[in-house]
Amino acid sequence: QTCALPISYQYLDDVGVYVRNLMYDIPDEGETVPSVMMFFIALAIPFLLQLILCCCRSKKGYDRTNIIHKTICVYFLAIGLTQTLTNATKLYVGYLRPIFYDECEPNDDYTVCTSGKDRQVRVSFPSGHSSLSVCGLLLFSFFLEYSFGKTARERENRSGSLQEPAVKLA
Repeated sequence: QTCALPISYQYLDDVGVYVRNLMYDIPDEGETVPSVMMFFIALAIPFLLQLILCCCRSKKGYDRTNIIHKTICVYFLAIGLTQTLTNATKLYVGYLRPIFYDECEPNDDYTVCTSGKDRQVRVSFPSGHSSLSVCGLLLFSFFLEYSFGKTARERENRSGSLQEPAVKLA
């Protein structure tokens, strides 16, 4: 399957040579951070730590089921929104990956990609790895601050004891 999207190149008429943009001509050596590793470090571990911290709190009047439910809902909603916005932005921007020529395998006159991977090599920005990492680690940071940081101390000073933490995004 080929796509009619233009391929980045320059044709020198006087020499009859096609010149590639070197920014997109880097050989494919695999991912720097594998997707599985990114998933565990940025999403699974913070999520599980947050659930463990929710279960270990033993303050009076603390409803574990409610906070675990809120945690699960916030993580799933945030990850879904992050993926949706990232993928929509990738389709709008259409920035070429640095391995574009290696994966695209353009034909001799640079009119079409012959590999059938044309769509995948045109969605480099914004990075899905970085957006999911920010999502997972930011949610965990907000939880830690609200549960153990300045916000928790202010609640404790106002009421005399820690109240149930509510996971908030804003």
